[in-house]
Amino acid sequence: MKKGLEIIFWIYGIFMLADLTTTLMLNKYIIYLESNPLYLIFKSLIPVIILNIIYFVVIYFFYIRSTPEKRFFLINVVSWLSLARIFAVYNAIMVYITQPTIEQVENISTATKATNYGFLIFFIFLIPILITQIVLWLFKIDHKIEEKK
Repeated sequence: MKKGLEIIFWIYGIFMLADLTTTLMLNKYIIYLESNPLYLIFKSLIPVIILNIIYFVVIYFFYIRSTPEKRFFLINVVSWLSLARIFAVYNAIMVYITQPTIEQVENISTATKATNYGFLIFFIFLIPILITQIVLWLFKIDHKIEEKK
């Protein structure tokens, strides 16, 4: 396995487990606070976990069969996704520490959760990916990227 791929798998795995662990720590709050669209549709973390595993496998197969530019894109996606997970882990820890009442968390609407999730995906995930891909494209204008053998 390539070293970069191994590192990216560790990063993804560690942050995925941290996100799942901190989410499960909020046992009584999950139904009120979880904002992942799959959870909101299915009312279960199982589809979320399955999607993460599928994502893990897809990254592996695309990485080993791709060009350096496409590998950069995959590393970029996993890196920004990991950053987004740091926010999710932090928020879960803060809820765990403060232990709000069920009445307080019950009042959080699905629209609010969807808006917060959308903000996270758009500003913490998609825009940085777009910017770093533009930077790579601009870099490639003046530099040739060669794959290490």
